[in-house]
Amino acid sequence: MTDARTGKLLWWDLVLFYGVPVALTLPCIKFHWTISGVDNILASLALMAGLLFNLLILLFDTAVRIRDDKSEFAQHRRHLIGEMQANVSYALAVSILASTILGATSLAGVSKVGLPLSAISIFLLSHFVLLLALILRRVRAIFLHELPYTKG
Repeated sequence: MTDARTGKLLWWDLVLFYGVPVALTLPCIKFHWTISGVDNILASLALMAGLLFNLLILLFDTAVRIRDDKSEFAQHRRHLIGEMQANVSYALAVSILASTILGATSLAGVSKVGLPLSAISIFLLSHFVLLLALILRRVRAIFLHELPYTKG
C-alpha cells in the first residue's frame, strides 16, 4: 500500500482495500445476516485461487527468463513482476484464510454460517474481490506498457 516511486503510504488504497470490506461487514453484524451456500462460495474461491497460482507460476517463469537482462526495460519489467508477485501472493494468502474458514464450516456440515464467521468471511471475500480488481488493473498496466495501444 505504498507508492512504488516515492515509498509513501497510500491512504486511499488503505481505505479502499480495508475500509470498504469493513463497511460491507458492518451491516452483516448490525442486521445479523449470515452466509449460506458455503459449498458454492468455497468452490468459486478455490477456482479463483487456482487461477492465481497459475498467474504466480507465469510471473516466476517470466522473471527467470529476464533475470540476466541488464537493460533498463528489463529492470522495469522485473519491478512490475515483483509488484505483481506481491499482490498475487497476498491475494492467495487471503483466499487460503477464507477457504480454511469456509472449508472447516463445510466439513462440519453447517449449511448456514453463524454471525461471527459470516462477518469474517464477508470481510475476507470482499477484500479478495478488491484484490482481484487490483491484480487486473496491474495486468492491464503491464499489457499497456508492453503493447501500447495505437489507433489506426
